[in-house]
Amino acid sequence: MSEHDDALRMIRDSTAAIAPTGGDLRRIRNLRYLAPGFDPAIWQEMCEMGWLGLRLPEVAGGSGLGMRAFCALNEQLGAGLVPEPLIPAALAAAALPQDALDAVLAGKKLILPAWQEAPNSLNARGATRFENGKLNGTKVFIAMAAGADGFLVSTTNGLALVAPNTPGVNLHLDQTQDGGNFGTLRLDNA
Repeated sequence: MSEHDDALRMIRDSTAAIAPTGGDLRRIRNLRYLAPGFDPAIWQEMCEMGWLGLRLPEVAGGSGLGMRAFCALNEQLGAGLVPEPLIPAALAAAALPQDALDAVLAGKKLILPAWQEAPNSLNARGATRFENGKLNGTKVFIAMAAGADGFLVSTTNGLALVAPNTPGVNLHLDQTQDGGNFGTLRLDNA
């Protein structure tokens, strides 16, 4: 057995406390219809275990184990019905500057990607724009947005890190049928 296979086995074994086989249905039911839709204490524990930085290189504060290890972890978490937003948070973490990344990897901040445009803005005119130091546009279907401390917003000319309480930022939450939530982020000269 290789060293990498041992690492994958340890990752899978480490999920047992948070994601028991078959899931903890009582925990999941208790989180339904409540904001943020996941347990912040469990999220903190996941970050402390280094799961958020599994794919990131060691120089960035991650463990450098790569996509194979990240997929093995998420397979176990999915089988355990874990609602915490590890996948979107890890996607955002990979694009964050180091000064923002440290707090995210420590579990002190949750940054989620906001990339999907509003359904009625399918052309470039409706795309989120960053011009003259201001952001304008709309992002939709941001999963677990109720628990986010910030959003990594895709624009026509790059990425912008936005806090939900910034002037010109309006976060509207919609509840899903399964008790989760999606956010719509409106940016008006933010």
